Amino acid sequence: MNILALDISLRGCGAAMGDGSCPPHTTVASFAAVSHGKSGKLFRDWLRDTCLNSPPALIIYEAPFRHADKKSAQSITTLLTGLCFTCEVFAAEKNIRCTSVAISTWRKWFIGKGFPEQAKLEALNMCEFLGWETGGVHDRAEAAGIWAYAHLKEGNFRGVQKMLSKGSMKDFSA
Repeated sequence: MNILALDISLRGCGAAMGDGSCPPHTTVASFAAVSHGKSGKLFRDWLRDTCLNSPPALIIYEAPFRHADKKSAQSITTLLTGLCFTCEVFAAEKNIRCTSVAISTWRKWFIGKGFPEQAKLEALNMCEFLGWETGGVHDRAEAAGIWAYAHLKEGNFRGVQKMLSKGSMKDFSA
């Protein structure tokens, strides 16, 4: 089962895709534009191109959450919610199942803690530990974590569990 996992943020979108038989292919794309509408169009075009050659059976994204900074909270919430809605509409049009996952849920499954002090660093460290390529970009690492969570919940459980257990048996003594 091919799964596309997305870590949608203001800086861009981390993406991880694969069928769970090997580490995910990860990438990151930016949708910064002069308006929310332009950002949404860039995101939709990217999503279309990403799904063109290898359509996923499931798209899963990190659910947006409210930001504490009231000054920018409305604009941030509007953009993130809009991008998530764009993802849902795209998936519905292509008959691809789409869902979201709370940030604390996938983190508990992938790094063992829902709200660690340095969550982005811990996601990067886990990917490095597993030998998964992220280019040192935390958005790619977080997308990989969401991807692993999705496979463990309803995808290629055995394939991803095998990768995770092999990672825990790496020899770091050298």
